[in-house]
Amino acid sequence: MKFVLVFASILLCFAGFEQSKSEDTAAKPALITITNVTIIDAINGIHENMTVTISGNKITNIVSSQSASTKTANQAIDGSGKYLIPGLWDMHVHLSFMPELEETIFPLFIANGVTSVRDTGGLIEKVLPYRDRSRREPETTPRVFISGPLLDGFPAVYDGNTPGLAKIAISLKTPDDAIKAVDYLNQQGVDFVKAYEMLSPETFKALAKRARKYDLKVDGHIPLSMTAEQAADAGMNSMEHLRNLQMACSFEEEALYKERQAILANTQNQTGAKLRSELHKLQHNRAINTPDEKKCNLIIQKLAEKHIWQIPTLGINTWSITGYYNDEEWRKTFIHLPEALQKEWATPLNISEEGKAKGAEMANWSFEMTQKLNKGNVGILAGTDTPLARLTPGYSLHMELELLVQAGLTPLEAIEAATIRPAAYFGLDNKIGTIEKGMIADLILLSANPLEKINNTQQIEMVIKNGHIMDREKLNNLFTVREEDSPLTGKLEGR
Repeated sequence: MKFVLVFASILLCFAGFEQSKSEDTAAKPALITITNVTIIDAINGIHENMTVTISGNKITNIVSSQSASTKTANQAIDGSGKYLIPGLWDMHVHLSFMPELEETIFPLFIANGVTSVRDTGGLIEKVLPYRDRSRREPETTPRVFISGPLLDGFPAVYDGNTPGLAKIAISLKTPDDAIKAVDYLNQQGVDFVKAYEMLSPETFKALAKRARKYDLKVDGHIPLSMTAEQAADAGMNSMEHLRNLQMACSFEEEALYKERQAILANTQNQTGAKLRSELHKLQHNRAINTPDEKKCNLIIQKLAEKHIWQIPTLGINTWSITGYYNDEEWRKTFIHLPEALQKEWATPLNISEEGKAKGAEMANWSFEMTQKLNKGNVGILAGTDTPLARLTPGYSLHMELELLVQAGLTPLEAIEAATIRPAAYFGLDNKIGTIEKGMIADLILLSANPLEKINNTQQIEMVIKNGHIMDREKLNNLFTVREEDSPLTGKLEGR
């Protein structure tokens, strides 16, 4: 009996020692250094031959490599000839739009250096699991910010009754409906709310006022029942796709507004999807072809003064010019998608000549408008609308960066639109989005300089998410669908 007690005491002491050792290890996380690297940071500029130290999930030191010591580092990464940028954001995604992507969408983001995403519309019960997973697995999944469903008017566009348009909206008929919806979403812990196109002015105003009570930003499309100026004055904080902004730049704005009001009466009881489509076809290109520079400058000035962010989603807006949806190189980005989806997306799309012509007008206007907004000090954010329109998650963000540069942003401004500006949108610019001491270690190590050529953001050698290092092998191991099993042939350049 005495032997058992003594042995038990020894075990307890040993267990206590192991616990103490474990706690000590937890108190002193491993030190990681990236040496001799060039830092590219939209706020702090470009700094060559630097050593960055990471401990836990934070950047703990940044010094010149000439004065740095790596003796205490558990892992030293040679960054010679390489470039370090902050982790990227995609500020317009729909995580739950295609349920078949559930197991693939997060690895696609992370493998492309997209370490944070903003979900801009999905039923709350569908998107909460994605955010919950991101919080459970912070080292291998992107940060997720959610709005919950589109808050639309009546009839709603995405009500689930139109083929190809998933149910991701709820219909608000009255201002009281809007108040109740915002109350509920706030209780569910959303990060912002998204207003949509069929809202009445009264309901939109009630929605925006209630959102302010909870310090929730109001994102969305300018409601068709309102002008851009009215939406800005009522409390919209960010606008998607430049949608319905065309009318504010047309000398026919007033006539277009009256025409919309009559059609929105919906005397024929059309669905929300059909009604919106009819109005877009009727007015968007007409507005583009009746430009008023003075009016356009006035709305840009208002957007700048009210700090209303713009997410142009140029990938979708310029499809007619880029033709990515039928591009053989773009199909190579499908290799980690579920096999059925690979085959579906690889099937060529046939667009009518009229559709291409109108699409080209929209594309050119989108490029020009994005350039004007940027020059007018309106904050541009990078977002893509993935996985809609065959925009492969992760890869679509790099396409968007290229298109932003094509629209007139500098490569550094494009990087800013995908790093520190999204962080600032959520008031997190003191925690993430730059490469500074004390900031969260979401980083991408590139083998080529993105300031020389913006598509060098795709030359990813390593992604560091929340302080966790993933080289190419580890990134590829995140996928359940392997490249060698893909029905599509060829490999991605640089992979």
